[in-house]
Amino acid sequence: MIPRRVFATLALITATFIVYGSVIPFRPSSLSLHAAASRYAFVLVSAPLDVHRFDTLVNVLIVVPLAFSLMGARHRATPNRQAAAAALTMGACVLFSVVVEGRSEEHTSE
Repeated sequence: MIPRRVFATLALITATFIVYGSVIPFRPSSLSLHAAASRYAFVLVSAPLDVHRFDTLVNVLIVVPLAFSLMGARHRATPNRQAAAAALTMGACVLFSVVVEGRSEEHTSE
């Protein structure tokens, strides 16, 4: 049986890769605090409401290895806790994807 720490390490590597991939288009620039705050407010207000199918598919597919690794790290949970662990893992992965995608959209909208 593969040790749980191997799955935990894979989850950390996968999460790091996802975050790194989301900040590749990041272009740092010097802004005043007022300019930065106004850009941030603009991004929050003018975020597009339509979600592209391809972007959604990529987000789902890239989070699958993360969810697999996290579930492997939680494998030894008792049977009655496995459903709760699966639900928690799914929620954490969805939240992680939304946060990373939001950061990616913020950087590409400049």
